[in-house]
Amino acid sequence: MHFYLLNCFRVFSKFFFPLISLGNRKRHPCTTKFNLSSRLRCCMFLTLNTLLDPVQQISDETSSKDHMIATSPMSTPTISSVTSNRISKPADLKSKSKPVSKPMHNNIILGSRYRSKTGCAGCRKRKKKCDEVHPICGSCRHRGESCEWGVVKRYKPVSPSSEETTPKISELPKLNDVEQTRTTPKLTEVTPKLTEINPNSTEIASKPTEIFPKLVSISEETKIVIQSPKSPPFSSTPSDLLQLFSPSDFLDFDMPLLSSPSSTFSLYLDEAGLRLLNFYENKVAKILSVSPESSNYFLKTFFTAASTEESLMHALAAWGGVFSDGHDSPAVKFHLEKARQLIRSTYLNREDLDTHGTYVAICYYLISMGIDICSGDVSNWYYLFNECTNLLKRRGGIVKFCQENHFSNDSKWLISNFQFHDVLSSATLKRGTSCDIEEYSRLFNNCFDMGSYGVDPYQGCIQPIFLLLGSIMNTNVELKEERDKINQEMLEANKKGLNLDNSAHRQLTLRRIRQCHEVEARYNKLLSDIHYCTPNQSQISHISHDKCEVDLHLTLFELYRLTCQIYLLLYIKQTQPSSSEVQLHFMNSLAYIESLMSSKLVPSLPMSLLICGMCCCNEYDRAQVRSIFDKLSATYTVGNVGRIWEIVQEAWKRNPHGDVCIDWTDICDEFGWKLSVC
Repeated sequence: MHFYLLNCFRVFSKFFFPLISLGNRKRHPCTTKFNLSSRLRCCMFLTLNTLLDPVQQISDETSSKDHMIATSPMSTPTISSVTSNRISKPADLKSKSKPVSKPMHNNIILGSRYRSKTGCAGCRKRKKKCDEVHPICGSCRHRGESCEWGVVKRYKPVSPSSEETTPKISELPKLNDVEQTRTTPKLTEVTPKLTEINPNSTEIASKPTEIFPKLVSISEETKIVIQSPKSPPFSSTPSDLLQLFSPSDFLDFDMPLLSSPSSTFSLYLDEAGLRLLNFYENKVAKILSVSPESSNYFLKTFFTAASTEESLMHALAAWGGVFSDGHDSPAVKFHLEKARQLIRSTYLNREDLDTHGTYVAICYYLISMGIDICSGDVSNWYYLFNECTNLLKRRGGIVKFCQENHFSNDSKWLISNFQFHDVLSSATLKRGTSCDIEEYSRLFNNCFDMGSYGVDPYQGCIQPIFLLLGSIMNTNVELKEERDKINQEMLEANKKGLNLDNSAHRQLTLRRIRQCHEVEARYNKLLSDIHYCTPNQSQISHISHDKCEVDLHLTLFELYRLTCQIYLLLYIKQTQPSSSEVQLHFMNSLAYIESLMSSKLVPSLPMSLLICGMCCCNEYDRAQVRSIFDKLSATYTVGNVGRIWEIVQEAWKRNPHGDVCIDWTDICDEFGWKLSVC
């Protein structure tokens, strides 16, 4: 042992003393200090490793066997090998030192420049090299600490105010963004059955843009899945396929049209049906809408819902057929009957109709009503409207329906559509609106955010004036009922003989006076409401970038403001059409109508044109109105326009000089019609 230490001292002296002599050389102080300290550190490092190498061999030979664990050939290299890789030993020492193959259990590895990536948790935490001996490494054994293995993960909890919180729905990627990165759809089990359901579906799917130019073509991955013979067959019925798509996905989000017509539409519609559906998408939905494409809910709501409901597919195909082939065509009758059978068997015959079933049923009723009205129907549409009304009442009313659908834009459109047909009906002027106007106003003014909804396809930005028109009609029903009672009592009194001293006569006179005061008060109140009524500003903001379109909607608003004033004069105050006040509003209205005839707001003109027809008192005005009807029939080929023209012509026969106030709803009742003026 003493001999060994003596040799170590000799080695130490051999390297240390020459370094001392280096300090006597004249160099720059900084350079000398740096070189000297560097050489000293190198020498001390070499000396310590040289001293410890034999000691380590002795320690390994005397260590207990219970501390030795077999290691693989890929285990951590020994101290001697590591040292030899970093700095060469003198030749005389190389021959004496032998490589040690046994792992070190009880000592730390000194001088390591690298951290351990696969070592124990303690060594990783201390940023030291680990010898990776299990179960306790040498470093942990030397320190008397517990040795834990596994990857240490640093977890930093995220505060609620952090930017890494869960994203909101509005921050989620849109459907188009997801469409670009999605993988093969999960339709492997069902797509091989497509050709069995519709033999022509392969040809239609091969060129989807020719049939549905606005729909995104089917992805190449989906085509491979469809054509793959290895896919297992789909054993369920075709209607089960629709359950793969959740209709709630289409209620709350503002989405583009669905991406693959072949996956749904071509399953249930043949080539002729797809042609009619395409005509609805590209023609009908644009003819009927006065809104921009961004808020055209004829597509955003009806077309999207049809993607998951076969009954609505056939209904929209029938609607397209009314304009393409005519309402009496066999294709229209076929798709209408098919839609009727499917909606009844799937939803309407169920006693426990849920929220989704109610939503689909309301869509069906409104689509079917539109088909009948565009066909010129004057009875069946009102039956469907009453069915829709009863369904909404069974579900708790229009507010409850919107609550169940989370006040989505689709539910807003359905209720707005329902309200529009409720107000512009001949039955409304006779019996009042089906739903209370206050309930409509509370829903649209307080519950709905019309800014996110956009411009309404039927009512544009002037829904407030349509609600006011509904109030005028309800007021007319109330006043007319009291007026008819008084007139009936006056007729009976005349039959019995007039007695001025009779108390009944005095009571009747008082009732007439009170009724006149009531009419005057109601008239002034409604006239004030008309004066202060304004378009919906949040909806106007959606088209504020286009000044021409804003001007058109404001012109339409002024037209309906005049229409409401004419209604007040004719039906509330019972003013003759030939009066100067009525004629002034009539001539201004005609000027507005002519300015809108070449715009896309033509679908909103029928009601105003009807009330103007009631005000014609001479042939000059009638010729002008007749010319407008001819232009409207040529550009807006909707069947109920012809029905409105028939009512106007009948009113001219009954009131050639405009001396009598003609109620157009009386003509409808005599004809047996329930006319929708929209």
